Amino acid sequence: MNLDNEKKVNKALLNELLINKKGDISDVLRVYDQLEPVSLDFMMGRWTGSEIATGHSLDGMLVPSGWYGKMFISPEEVHPLVFFAKNLNST
Repeated sequence: MNLDNEKKVNKALLNELLINKKGDISDVLRVYDQLEPVSLDFMMGRWTGSEIATGHSLDGMLVPSGWYGKMFISPEEVHPLVFFAKNLNST
């Protein structure tokens, strides 16, 4: 068994998931498990998120709620759910 080949990300499947924004949960988890780890420095900052519909009962709930993405302040301070602020001055 060649473990190197099993660890490589299935790029065709990843692109399909990202373009279609939907997929089977087993495919999403398989791609996630194949991703290489990244450094903490790489993760710092604000990240825009997007949903991939998997048939979960909460599919489609993040965007209507004003979800933006995630923010990594430090290794100990992470905001996994960042939302747009409601403009209190709008009419």
